[in-house]
Amino acid sequence: MLLFGKKIINVKPKHAFILPLISTASWWGMLTAMLVCWIVQGRPLYGSDHVYFHSFITFLSNVGATNLQPVFISGSACMGVFFVWATWEEYYLRTPERHYLMPSINRHTRGLHISSIVFAAIASFSILMVSCFKNSRFGHVHNSFVGLFIVFDFLMAVCHIAAYVLYYRHYQHYCNRNWFLCSALIKFVWIILALGLVIGYLTMYRLAHKDGDTSKEWGYSGVCEWSLCFIFPVLLITLSFDLWTTKYKDNESFDDSFDDSDLENGGGVRGGNGNGDGDDNDVVGEKRNYHKENHNHHVSSDSNEFGQEEMTLSASVSNTINQRPQSLHEVIPIHPPKRAYAYH
Repeated sequence: MLLFGKKIINVKPKHAFILPLISTASWWGMLTAMLVCWIVQGRPLYGSDHVYFHSFITFLSNVGATNLQPVFISGSACMGVFFVWATWEEYYLRTPERHYLMPSINRHTRGLHISSIVFAAIASFSILMVSCFKNSRFGHVHNSFVGLFIVFDFLMAVCHIAAYVLYYRHYQHYCNRNWFLCSALIKFVWIILALGLVIGYLTMYRLAHKDGDTSKEWGYSGVCEWSLCFIFPVLLITLSFDLWTTKYKDNESFDDSFDDSDLENGGGVRGGNGNGDGDDNDVVGEKRNYHKENHNHHVSSDSNEFGQEEMTLSASVSNTINQRPQSLHEVIPIHPPKRAYAYH
């Protein structure tokens, strides 16, 4: 991986799809460990007066504020690091330097990928701060970072959806073209489902505040919070399929609209060898080679024909020069022709 033009961490392109899976495993592992520990401990209320939590589920923030906070911090940090790394690798593997995934077609898709990296980084930092600031001591800061985590995850997903819709419209003849649309649809469904859980969580939370500590809505809001946490890695899993499915070497045919302007705008394909491991050698795109070979073929055939005509013309001129008249009398006769019948 390159950072400001310097290689700091290297991962083989064919193994890049593992990065989102590591992020998913660390996140789900952290959630499962905290939930199991809370159940094994007898579902304690953790100093809260919400009497119905023992029959439903407590808030993740309440569990993370106990002696399980190191688990919360480590799981959030690991998830965030590999989440950002995966989004960066997807952008980097589409550049001409790596040439492993289908390339970005223009500056708009490149901008969307860069924006998704920034949003993923802010979301990862936010969830890390959520785990560091206990809800019991820093309630306002804790809740603020929770909101930032949710918002920037949504923005990251929106950027991916927009980029993949552009890819689906551009690569008309790509063999795995349908995955661009499927990935965008899955992320869109994820946004709708996550948004519904967020609305449900906030609604139940407000109703619980109005009804007091004995309200069952506290438990309902806790269920919505844990459900939202568990479906979050669906976004990471789709990112893993993006890194695995949209390989350039799977391309069997080419988009007729591809030209040199696309190459200058990032749509070209250079660098790397065919197996995706990448020697960073420049390789011109197959379609460009196709057009160049056809052009060279026509130019070669035209050159041969022109060469034959030139040789024939040269021989003719040479013969004419060699057979030129030796005397001016052969060219301009001294005696004009007789005009016997010119006048009657």
